[in-house]
Amino acid sequence: MEEMDEHMRNCSTDAQANENALALIRNSEIEHDLIKNRLQERIESLENQRASDGTRIDSLRAECNQLHDLICKLALAANLEDAVNEMAVDVLGETLIARITQLRNGDTEKQAKQRLQITRLQRDLRGSKERVDSLELQLSIMRRRLIEMQENRMNETTPASQTPATLAASEKERRRLAKQLQQTKDDMRNLQEEIVMLKSRLLESTREKLTNIGQSKTLRNSEQRISELKQACEVKTEEARKARTDLEHIRKRCTVEVSKMEEACMELENELRNTRQALGASRRSEEQLLDFRSMVARHLGLDNEHLSVPDYEILVHLDRLVAANQAHIASVIATERALSMVQGNPR
Repeated sequence: MEEMDEHMRNCSTDAQANENALALIRNSEIEHDLIKNRLQERIESLENQRASDGTRIDSLRAECNQLHDLICKLALAANLEDAVNEMAVDVLGETLIARITQLRNGDTEKQAKQRLQITRLQRDLRGSKERVDSLELQLSIMRRRLIEMQENRMNETTPASQTPATLAASEKERRRLAKQLQQTKDDMRNLQEEIVMLKSRLLESTREKLTNIGQSKTLRNSEQRISELKQACEVKTEEARKARTDLEHIRKRCTVEVSKMEEACMELENELRNTRQALGASRRSEEQLLDFRSMVARHLGLDNEHLSVPDYEILVHLDRLVAANQAHIASVIATERALSMVQGNPR
């Protein structure tokens, strides 16, 4: 009877332990689902971040390609066709900067020569103007002298002035003055033509100077733009490198986290499987105990169809049965002893 009570208590303890194990299994399943959901959310977040990083890398690559195309166009404009086909981007940029610097220095020397030429032309122009002014002054003097001579010749009434020698000298002087006047006019015309030519050359030199100044400004702007583009390209390249490095670190970290989570999931699955096996064994043991309880109740004549008989009633019946059995055994033993004494064969 005590063994049966102990067995019943053990069965109750096992049932309670099985219930606790079942609760632990349910908690483990809930925790496993939470970990699985967090893992899935983390994987989706990493996938979205990878897509975003991929888009960023593509945009950076497109900007680098645009910068490369612009540098190639500038190189072609600077007559560096071979460099475009043979050199890398950074070497091409350095070559293009050196070429622009060379062109700018060459234009500076050319501008210095043009300034010297313009100064010389301006000096020649001033000299020509001074010569023209001098010739005009001489021409006016000669005209005035010619007019005075003609007036003197017309006003002279003395016979000596009407001599052939005087007339010949006057005619000779007149011819000389006329010839000198014509020569002065020719020189003046030549000087005016030279002045026109010098003005034309000065205007052309001024236009070339303005053109060279504009080209120099364009070259300086191009050089500055190339430097800015080169710096921007370096910045974009560094950003792309950092983005690739960060993406690689994130991939490695995600791989490690996924591996750890998979191991944790496997451990939880193994623990869940073992717990389920233990729960199945506990349920089988509980079913065996219930079957044994039903069998004991049936043998005791109790109504155990719906398990409505409490345990203490079964124990009372068992105690009564054991007590009756012990009394029966005691009476049997007493009877046997009495018979033995009657037969003279005491035991």
